[in-house]
Amino acid sequence: MVESIAKIGKLVRGGGSQAGKGFTEKLEELIMNIYGKDNKNKQYLLKIVLKKDNDNSYKFVGVDIEDLKEDSCLKSLYRSAGGNAINPSPTAQKTDKDTFGNKILKFFERASSEENDSKDLFKSIYDALNKEESNIRSQIEEKAKEKATYLITITLIENEKELYLLDKDEFVNYFLNQVEAKESRFSGYGTCSICGKKGEVYGGVFPYAFFNLDKEGFLNKFDKKYSYKNFPICKDCIRDLEEGKKFIENKLQYTFVKGLRYRIIPQNITQDEESFGELIDILKRQDKAISVKNLMRITDDEDEILYNLAEKDDTFTLNFLFIEKSNKAEKILALIQDVLPSRLRKIFDAKKKVDDTFKEVLEYEHNFSFGTIRQFFFKSDSNKKETDLDKYFLDLTDKIFKGRRIEKDFLFYYLMKGIREEFVKLGTKEREIFKFKSIDALTVYYFLSVLRLIDIKEVSMEERKFDVFFSKFGNALEDPLKKGLILLGAATQTLLEVQQDKRGSKPFLKYLKSLKMDEKDFKELLPKVQAKLEEYESLPYAKDFLEEASYYLLQAGDKFKMNVSEMNFYFTVGMNLKWEILKSLNKEVKNERN
Repeated sequence: MVESIAKIGKLVRGGGSQAGKGFTEKLEELIMNIYGKDNKNKQYLLKIVLKKDNDNSYKFVGVDIEDLKEDSCLKSLYRSAGGNAINPSPTAQKTDKDTFGNKILKFFERASSEENDSKDLFKSIYDALNKEESNIRSQIEEKAKEKATYLITITLIENEKELYLLDKDEFVNYFLNQVEAKESRFSGYGTCSICGKKGEVYGGVFPYAFFNLDKEGFLNKFDKKYSYKNFPICKDCIRDLEEGKKFIENKLQYTFVKGLRYRIIPQNITQDEESFGELIDILKRQDKAISVKNLMRITDDEDEILYNLAEKDDTFTLNFLFIEKSNKAEKILALIQDVLPSRLRKIFDAKKKVDDTFKEVLEYEHNFSFGTIRQFFFKSDSNKKETDLDKYFLDLTDKIFKGRRIEKDFLFYYLMKGIREEFVKLGTKEREIFKFKSIDALTVYYFLSVLRLIDIKEVSMEERKFDVFFSKFGNALEDPLKKGLILLGAATQTLLEVQQDKRGSKPFLKYLKSLKMDEKDFKELLPKVQAKLEEYESLPYAKDFLEEASYYLLQAGDKFKMNVSEMNFYFTVGMNLKWEILKSLNKEVKNERN
């Protein structure tokens, strides 16, 4: 994957070698451009403005604010050193911590105490900032009241003209020297691990924050100075990696589902470098314009490009990198590697099959996506503040992308957990939420069955009354026990509706044991439902359901080879698709859905 990032960066840079590049181009490659990265919040540049006096000293004028523009990061020489480290320029992204003190003042404190050609300039600015420290802090907080992304920098007024850091050679030279010094801290002679060229190589320069020289696993002989032997990178490949990372973060970062974002990293798997270059060129120009708002999406991002990539030949693979970012720290949540476009096509085909089937069954549009799955793998307890099921969701996602089998016990446990949370609210206005949650659970099950990721027993049976309904789901609901439980659920729902109509309540709900019924409970439930319907003189409304449920449950045998969660899942499906099942008999149905 690292080689892929470098290759992408090289293509974006237009060749990779530093030779022949103009000064501005080289400088741009070192800049971290955050413009447009935060789609949720506005972005501003906070300028601490200083004016030069005749004696070459500087005085604080005020803090100005302007919209962050495409060239703002370059003009401000923005490059984060990460964490609490001092940046190579007095520009930093505002955080909850003391950004002015930790990043701006400390920059000038360091720069004015080191031996460099501009220390007098840095000392003069440092004195001016120190003198007005309290005032500057106050104005920064006053200007930064809005919830937004703020970049704090310094500008200088000289000869009635405002200069940004890029306009002052002293800051540019210091910036370049600091970057160079950081890269050469751990260097030596070796072979670049990316391009294979021999020469001067560097260690500790990997652009991702999860590569950490303070962690034992990244060290050779437990000594940082040998880090260039662990992962040696030449200067050109450092630039390629940085440019590749910036390109991926700016162009190929999307929302996957609620609470999770991902980055796509394409990887060439053929000798056809020209086709891969064309792919990167398309992605470079798209600026997320390859939108599928009017097509199909499997994630929550309106600018998703997966549908378009699924149309390509298998000349490349996709790596899905899920990263959790907290302040400046990065943590890999999951890396799903080597997903072919043809596999994406299968996933989109399965999604279309699900949507088409449920449009026919429900008679309204249904849009299945990974967001549908996410609602069952979000929180183990809905009252929890933070999500704690990311690992399970991402593991399930990995299996879907890789075509690996999914354990039914695991799947039905979480599907039923989500359904039960809504079931306990029955008897209130939450009835529709329970129904839709159950239907969503069925779409998840059907999606995985279409992809053949769960084991399904195929059974050949004689034609029966409700085959028109069951046949819509292929072999996903063909097992006699599944059919029997679904129809028993439909009969039970009929009884609950009768009770609600005649008594204004549903006392029979207590027999459903919070949808944790076992085999014995289900076998006892059918005669109870029949007896109650007879008591209410409403048996004809559920006669077909009960007759067919009895037949299928007898066909299932003495022992139901199915766990509690799965049995209750099919029962719930029947409860919530009662009217859709009944319509398959082509009878005139008074639809009194509640």
